[in-house]
Amino acid sequence: MASPRSPAGCFSAASCAPSRSIRAVYRSFADRFWPGVEVAWTSLNGQAAARLSRDGTVFAVCTISACAAGIDQVLWVFHPDKLTAVS
Repeated sequence: MASPRSPAGCFSAASCAPSRSIRAVYRSFADRFWPGVEVAWTSLNGQAAARLSRDGTVFAVCTISACAAGIDQVLWVFHPDKLTAVS
């Protein structure tokens, strides 16, 4: 099976378009997830990251890997034990 990644290792722009079902999942929880969230930029493993907190407590970290061809990965960490390094 051919990979949708470009020679640079990133997914092509066409392959980055989320399917309707994925968009529906994101929309279904967005109104409950984002209200009251504070976003602070930080560095995690040498990469820029968004630290998400609510009421002063960090509950998630998100990083995005991208190149000229588009977004390669969106990585989320929610596990409390793994968040202690960024709290």
